[in-house]
Amino acid sequence: MNSLNCIFESRMVSRPAFFHQMTFEDDDVLNNLKIKIKKNVTESRKYTNVKAAMTDWRHFNKDEDFVKIATSLTQNLAYNGLGFFKNMDQNEYKIEVVESWGILYKKGDETVRHAHQGFQFTSCLYFSNDSILDTDLKKFCTYKGLLLTLPGWVEHCVSKKQTEEERFVLVFNWNIPNHWEEERQ
Repeated sequence: MNSLNCIFESRMVSRPAFFHQMTFEDDDVLNNLKIKIKKNVTESRKYTNVKAAMTDWRHFNKDEDFVKIATSLTQNLAYNGLGFFKNMDQNEYKIEVVESWGILYKKGDETVRHAHQGFQFTSCLYFSNDSILDTDLKKFCTYKGLLLTLPGWVEHCVSKKQTEEERFVLVFNWNIPNHWEEERQ
């Protein structure tokens, strides 16, 4: 099995905010997740801000391939993430994934402007090169293997899909566990 190879980028922007970009190059993991999204989406999810077919909100939380991606994100944030895990022992580095779902966009599908309130962060994994994510921070051109992480309060949207080719995205909302609350108990 190939290990996940990542390219990592982190930037500070106004308000203060940041985004993180990582590139996953493990085609086996990406292809497995894409197949799982396609098998498990349902059209009935169009009542959300995502006007496309979706899986259940927590569909990937315990998925073996998804766990590899979340683990790799955690490792990269620990070593490159602008103090994400500041004042924490290395064995405490972890993220708490609350929701993780897949989206299948077809021609005419879109995601209306929204934020992921109630979560510290949201991450999107892209499986193709045909989308622009428009955020309060900037516009991001997506590509296969891009894992983009934004603060949960950042509003973003995706314009209507103009082409016939299917687009796959895996999204997850997460927080950094609150260790000081554990210490108080």
